[in-house]
Amino acid sequence: MPTWSWINDNLRDVLPPEEFLEEHMQPPANERPARIRAMTLNAKPSLKEARKTLRFQLDRWQTVDQSPDEGVVQAPFLKYGAALLDTHNTTAFDRWKSQVVFLNDKSDWEADIISINHITGYHQLRGGFHDASHPENQMRTQLCTMAQDLLMESGRCFVYILSIFAIEHARIFVFDRSGFAASERFNWLGDKTDILPRFFLRLFNLNGLDDTISQPDEQVVARLWTVLSHHPYYSQNLDEKVVKGNCLRLLASRRISGKGPDEQELVHCLTVGQRLFAYDGLFGRATRVYRVIIEEDLVNDALPAVYALKDAWCEGLERPEVDFYDLIEHHCETAEPKIDMDAIGMARCCGSIQLSDSTSPLFDASWNPQSHKTRLAEATADEYQRHHRRLLLTPVGSSIKSFASTKQLIQALLNVSLHLKIADDAGVAHRDISTGNVLFMEDTTGSNSSIGFLVDWDCAEFTPDGVEKFNQFVKPGSNRRPADETRVIGNLRSYVGTPAFMAVTKSHSQHYGAGTTHRLAHDLESLYWLLIWLILRYTDHKHPYQRHASDFFDEKEGKEHWLYDYRLLLASDISPLHQLFSDLAKAVARQAFAFESHYPELHNIDYEQWCAMLQDALGSDGWPADDASNPYRAAAQSRLEQLAAS
Repeated sequence: MPTWSWINDNLRDVLPPEEFLEEHMQPPANERPARIRAMTLNAKPSLKEARKTLRFQLDRWQTVDQSPDEGVVQAPFLKYGAALLDTHNTTAFDRWKSQVVFLNDKSDWEADIISINHITGYHQLRGGFHDASHPENQMRTQLCTMAQDLLMESGRCFVYILSIFAIEHARIFVFDRSGFAASERFNWLGDKTDILPRFFLRLFNLNGLDDTISQPDEQVVARLWTVLSHHPYYSQNLDEKVVKGNCLRLLASRRISGKGPDEQELVHCLTVGQRLFAYDGLFGRATRVYRVIIEEDLVNDALPAVYALKDAWCEGLERPEVDFYDLIEHHCETAEPKIDMDAIGMARCCGSIQLSDSTSPLFDASWNPQSHKTRLAEATADEYQRHHRRLLLTPVGSSIKSFASTKQLIQALLNVSLHLKIADDAGVAHRDISTGNVLFMEDTTGSNSSIGFLVDWDCAEFTPDGVEKFNQFVKPGSNRRPADETRVIGNLRSYVGTPAFMAVTKSHSQHYGAGTTHRLAHDLESLYWLLIWLILRYTDHKHPYQRHASDFFDEKEGKEHWLYDYRLLLASDISPLHQLFSDLAKAVARQAFAFESHYPELHNIDYEQWCAMLQDALGSDGWPADDASNPYRAAAQSRLEQLAAS
């Protein structure tokens, strides 16, 4: 999706500047009329100078229709802003300067992305043309990119941007993870001079900062590194400077050992090294994953547990991911015989907190719950807003794209198949197999270090059997929402998942409107498409399209075309992968082509036969010893683009 299209259908409101400030920027305690008057008076000479400098440009533009000099507004405006804040603090200056965007495309000096529909009288977004180079789309891209960068790097729950355009006009924008709102345009050079003083004062007081994230003390960070330096894996794979320079302290929760899944305590997570994952879109879940150690565990010389901390903004309507983790764990604990989740590398949830919930027993008034819920979703009801959640998970994973050998990759997918079957027996369907959700264990010092495992149950749903199992699992008085079978059946027929890896018949539910009930067999098929994707992108092979070989994943019926001719030209002609690919493709084709005459009946992939094919391949001789994954180099153009240009 092109960057400029991110804001399509996400403009929630356009208010007069005074109303915008009251609605979207709560005043700090030190905002008093006398303070605003003092700021205005201090900046008066700079504003007067800006008017004088820019009046010539305005007159030339308005009288002879000659575009003003490029970049003419920046210097006068930034000088005025610095005078308003009366600060020589470079960090503070850079902070607000980075939130001002000058929209000044030469071909359209008006450069405002919002206009008024003269028929309806409502505000609307300009642009939306398919040509990304169109000036109005470029303005959208400029705004979207700035908002995305601010949300990613600032650690805020919402951010503000001030746009300057047509020399004398300005708008204020606010973005959160569900949408954005704007002020009406106002003349920053005009007589109404209290808008920007109030805006900058509120911006300077860090409105929107995540109050559950802080910088740990130096002594704590030093202690953290001392502990890590004795760890058999992390001492060899982490850099002291990186750890100390990137350490953050995040509030989370952890379950109290021996007291059940609903008994938790607040803890403080210290991030270890760089983020493991960060969603880079403007709106949506904004998922981030950190490697963490609990600060409260740094009490002696023992090596503390290392966790993955998942931080995400989830819609209130969505079932919390923890419900699926907990039902699976309950199934493993009560199965006969008991399933040892650690022995087979299954992920488990060790704590879950919704920071927007002031009724939670965990809430202790040290943070503001209202800051951890969006306000700009299309539907204003609470269940449609996004809520800030954190999950403490184990084990910590590494990318499935970095496999030591193709044999290791098949071993990982076999283990993930087992995890899917256990989840299905528990009453949970995953529904979103992808490269980000199938992982290797990061710590390679353990006996099961090469085991692949499955994470991220955001898109999961209960099976019909799972509804009854979950409702029996939930204790009276719990704040968990009971499962509803009618809703579950409808959800299982919906189009959910990562399209590139989705089963063919599930893809048809979008294209042809025939919703197919999701089953374990569809997740197993997704593992096949994941395997093909990884082989085509990260290994040496003889496919004639080379770097374009995986382009078919982007085509509407690309998977069907692949299954008609599923021969994969591998670098090694004797690798057991040859027979395995043939066997798997036939099983997938029988499931995918139920509507074809040569497959008159639907044959869902059988779990036992699926695992037998993987096990037979793993037991065969001839696996290459030197076929570790290669870095992926994207082609400049897709194969279809090349054909269209030829």
